[in-house]
Amino acid sequence: MKFKKILSGVLASSMLVSAMPVFSAFSADDTDPSGNSVLDAVDIKLGEIVSSELTSHDHDWYKFMLPSSGKVTITTAAADAYLGNFSLVSGDDEFTELDRKESINNTNTFTYYLTAGEYYIQHYIDYSFSYGPYDMQVKFTPSDVTFDSIDNNTISKSAAVEYDGTVYNGQLSFNDSVDYYTFNLAEQGRVTLKFDGTMENADWEIYDSEDSRIKKGTFTKKTDESGISCRESNIMKEGKYTIAIKNNGTSYGSYSFSLDYIQNYNDLSVSGIIAAGDIDGDGKIDASDASFLLMYYAYLSTGGTETDMNKWLANNK
Repeated sequence: MKFKKILSGVLASSMLVSAMPVFSAFSADDTDPSGNSVLDAVDIKLGEIVSSELTSHDHDWYKFMLPSSGKVTITTAAADAYLGNFSLVSGDDEFTELDRKESINNTNTFTYYLTAGEYYIQHYIDYSFSYGPYDMQVKFTPSDVTFDSIDNNTISKSAAVEYDGTVYNGQLSFNDSVDYYTFNLAEQGRVTLKFDGTMENADWEIYDSEDSRIKKGTFTKKTDESGISCRESNIMKEGKYTIAIKNNGTSYGSYSFSLDYIQNYNDLSVSGIIAAGDIDGDGKIDASDASFLLMYYAYLSTGGTETDMNKWLANNK
């Protein structure tokens, strides 16, 4: 690796304008003393511009740190038509390769949503001719994730949230594709999940107190919108619930959500999520429900004073 310089600010030249299975962390052919493997990668800072050169059978490794979860943009530019191959590697115990691009063009922009931690970039050529000089820059935009220091990637480690309209920020990352959130509903009511995200789509799931999934769906960006803006409302009985926000393998990005609650919504509880209109609580919406509804309205029209239909039905079923 012919590592020349690291520049700050503006480029010195005009050039800069899922997980893979296995990768080679070492180069047997590269005799250049710098950055030939993941173990002697060159440290770079976010926002700085690296200028270097790829030659025959060359492997150039770089290392950078992310202080928090966020959006990473890697821009490369080369004087020649191609810039060999590119790979992005997570600095975990096994040095996991997250992505690989082969025979990339001279100018490229790769975007990733990543968690806090250590990462490596490899530029390499496995051919017997030179591709010459190139420039590279790594930019970072934090996502301001609410639970960035909490591992809520499994249902047993769900992050506790409230259903009082508080807004929480999260991120579906290239290397962290699911977040779990738990809340305890004190009394039956309607709970509305309000979700806004930068991605194309995101899956959601709801689990009961036994960690059994009781409902699922997908939030999808509308054609004329820049991101997702969706709502999911359910009538729920009191108890513990867990919500999962998941990547379905096609889209990553940052998101925000809140849980809004309306107490004593006028439907009787069957179990977990209740079908709106199931008045008699038998798990079906049929003529029996219409009869109960008519009875309640007849009661009100003749001077009845109980305005909570739940309580009235409980005493008159």
